Amino acid sequence: MKEEQQKPVLPEFVAKWFEDAKDNLEIPIFYECVRAMEISKEYRNEFHQWFANSKKIQSKHSFA
Repeated sequence: MKEEQQKPVLPEFVAKWFEDAKDNLEIPIFYECVRAMEISKEYRNEFHQWFANSKKIQSKHSFA
């Protein structure tokens, strides 16, 4: 029988902080993704898919 991997468990206060902060983190994460794309093209499609799905990023940047 295959042993199941255990998922890491976050303390509730950490999960709540990320949930509350996620809107404020989206733009800084976007800029880090763009920087990462300049270094490596490996995840370019995944980044562009995320950009296309992000209303906050779309409001600040145009992707044609």
